[in-house]
Amino acid sequence: MEMGKIIGASLRKSCGQLLARKCDEKERAFKKQRVPAK
Repeated sequence: MEMGKIIGASLRKSCGQLLARKCDEKERAFKKQRVPAK
């Protein structure tokens, strides 16, 4: 359990910006799908 948390935290720190960018892209795509284009 503890080991996983430590690894997860270090991964988040090293890949934080990259993951954040991907999350933003996914969120934008998700919003586009939900909001019908007029």
